[in-house]
Amino acid sequence: MECLLCKQKSTTKKVRSRFVKVAKYDTDFCPVYADSAVNALYYNIFVCPHCGFSYSEDFSRYFPPTTMEIILEKVSSQWVPHHFSKERSIKDAINAYKLASYCGALKKEKHIILAGICLRIAWLYRINKNKEQEERFLRFALKEYEAAHSTGDFSGTQVSEARILYLAGDISRRIGNDKAALKYFSLVSKVKTMPGKPPSSRWRGTAFRNSSSNEHPTRSDIKKAVRGGTAFLFTVDDYYISNSSMYLYILSTNSSVVSPKTTSPFTSAYKLLEHLPQ
Repeated sequence: MECLLCKQKSTTKKVRSRFVKVAKYDTDFCPVYADSAVNALYYNIFVCPHCGFSYSEDFSRYFPPTTMEIILEKVSSQWVPHHFSKERSIKDAINAYKLASYCGALKKEKHIILAGICLRIAWLYRINKNKEQEERFLRFALKEYEAAHSTGDFSGTQVSEARILYLAGDISRRIGNDKAALKYFSLVSKVKTMPGKPPSSRWRGTAFRNSSSNEHPTRSDIKKAVRGGTAFLFTVDDYYISNSSMYLYILSTNSSVVSPKTTSPFTSAYKLLEHLPQ
């Protein structure tokens, strides 16, 4: 692989897709692998052994004026050559992501790219059961997602506006900011389908025990769910990633995740009948 900065070539390790099986996803899309010994997250960052520049495949090849010189001064001039090309431990993975976050900030990468890196660092700390550092990087990720949304720099990427708002809501909930979670969750249903994209799906049946609405959860429903811990249905359209498929999340105090056809453990809160396209 050729380094974007110094142009020197070196090898990097990747996990082949046939060896990776995801058992489930957390509500912020963190994959939980069936085999914990095979974690593809560890290898998403390329670390150049020659100059230290670290980046993901999402980084642009363009360096804004003066950024290359700044990276050479602040990273490469202090770099002690070593390889990340062998099997990585979780500590190696965290260090690689942190270095990529630093390089990305110096390079002035898009907020949406930096948000994804910070979110993945939080995932790694979650795997490592380090709650304090997980929340720290969730806060960093939230800040970048908010900046990405306000500046619109996610345009042209594989991340939709609905996904950003949903993640902002889920991260806010995870760090204990229920008010912000309510705000972001209520905004997701207002996002219009992109031109040329399939129409949104809807749930047929009674989504809430005290609601006959077949549409998205109301503000009142979300407020009750976030503040009271009552389960509610929440769908996220992400046609850039999953084409016409939909994710069903049951957000509650224990953050359970189920698939559209899985029997819910919260049957007393709602009745799920069928998931159909509009």
